[in-house]
Amino acid sequence: MQDDSHGFTTPATFIEQFRDRYYAAYDREQEGALFAFTDTDALRQDHDQILQHAWPVLAERSNSGLLVVAATLVLLNDIQPITHQALAEAFGNEAASFVSACFFPMGGHFGEVERWEQSLREIAEAPAEVQLVRLALLFGQVEYSPQAVSHFPFWYREAEVMRNADPALRQQVLSRIAACETAEGG
Repeated sequence: MQDDSHGFTTPATFIEQFRDRYYAAYDREQEGALFAFTDTDALRQDHDQILQHAWPVLAERSNSGLLVVAATLVLLNDIQPITHQALAEAFGNEAASFVSACFFPMGGHFGEVERWEQSLREIAEAPAEVQLVRLALLFGQVEYSPQAVSHFPFWYREAEVMRNADPALRQQVLSRIAACETAEGG
């Protein structure tokens, strides 16, 4: 059971069941497509690895239960959009509002410059806790994929605009991206 000072609790098995449903829906969607984009098992493994690095960062916070659930659902939302209503039914209105605020249309849209720039502006204006979730996921992504050179400029820019989040974590992410870029010759 995850618990925090705001009274948000959710059994770990519940969030896993919620994830299972969304990965299964993604899998069904892929079965009907002419070309499968990403193997569902591989995608889930990628998400698990990112979360393995992000969760400890969020677990240090007083409202860790909500932050950890939000991070988990942000990754799910990137593959299968989650409605506010579905979130409210599963986690309650307060949690649904917070989690919905963490959704930005960044993943997979790096080629769409205007959309990406709009997302950056929205992230820059987001509350500190929303930025913290995004920054923790970015930290997880960089730690999991230190060789993903083509993404570094985008990840760096995203971390750069999150000035309301934890300054030490923000600096850690920026430094880690710069170190990875240097190591890869980028």
